[in-house]
Formats: sequence, C-alpha cells, structure tokens
Amino acid sequence: MQKEVRYTDHLKRRIILRGYDDSLPQQIFEQSIELYIDTQTSHHIAVVEIMIRGEMRLMTISYDEFPTRIVTIHPIKRNQINNRIKLRRWIKQ
Repeated sequence: MQKEVRYTDHLKRRIILRGYDDSLPQQIFEQSIELYIDTQTSHHIAVVEIMIRGEMRLMTISYDEFPTRIVTIHPIKRNQINNRIKLRRWIKQ
C-alpha cells in the first residue's frame, strides 16, 4: 500500500524544469534505504541510485514526514553526501 505523499509547488516546478517523470520523487521515497536528517533544515533526506535518462544516477529528495510532503529533488554525487555526513549536516536516520 502506497503512503499518501504530497508534492510542494517548488517540487512541481523542479520536476518540470529538469524534465523528470512526475512519479520520480515518489519512487525515490519508496525505494530509498539510505535515509538522513538534515540538521540545518530539519527535513528528512532520502537517497537512491536510480535510472534517469538511460544512466544510473544518485538522486535525493528532501521531505517532511507528518504529513509526508516532498519539498525538492536533485541529483547528488557520493562525495557531496560524504561531505554532508562528515560535517554532520546530515545524520543517518
């Protein structure tokens, strides 16, 4: 059973601007096992490697948990994730 997830207006604009499929944020939310808390924004972070335009890419979403509302989406590199963990910006959930 899928959890009801809402998209912010900002996320909707990012989807259009980047040409992503509308279902991509929901897929990342459902498939991610790499989860963090952003200590600066208090958003939850989900990271997943997923096929985008024929290549595997690390993608991240920021979301609020109650109610579940996805705030934004963007590609990310492993070194960016590692730096955020090292600086304690992101804490493993």
